[in-house]
Amino acid sequence: MDNWQPERFEEFYEKFFTPVFRYILLRVKQRAEAEDLAQTVFMKAYQANPSGPKGQELTLNYFFIIARNTVIDHWRKKKDVVVDDPEAEFESIPDTESPERDAMRGEAAGAVRRALGMVSASEQEVLILRFMNELSTKEIAKLLGKSEVAVRQLQSRGLKSLRGHLHGKDI
Repeated sequence: MDNWQPERFEEFYEKFFTPVFRYILLRVKQRAEAEDLAQTVFMKAYQANPSGPKGQELTLNYFFIIARNTVIDHWRKKKDVVVDDPEAEFESIPDTESPERDAMRGEAAGAVRRALGMVSASEQEVLILRFMNELSTKEIAKLLGKSEVAVRQLQSRGLKSLRGHLHGKDI
């Protein structure tokens, strides 16, 4: 992808908004907050350097780094969290990216989302980035500031825990 060009920012917004929004929604569980935070991510990206990040390409990983930090800041500021109906909110997100994601609808997807909510926050984050946002282990490691081995361990433990919750076993 070409280096940052302010006149192309709208193109990046359209391309990356849905995965960034989904990532945030799965972390904050409320659609309105997720929309606000996603907007904040893109504003931060633009305001960080209107002429573009020096020597850096504008990639999805760049936006995920900002999104992750924005969600962390959000949780630091907000101690009381009320979850409406995250499943209904998640189902209402239009999927414009892939038919595979369309196939994840229904009861099985609801069970996976409920089980995902039962794993640790760090395992949940790795699983979301790896399987929902299709980042590589290397990209996740860079994003989270962890080694690739640590990311693989979190992924493995998270998947084991998910399987246990999906099959009704206490982990």
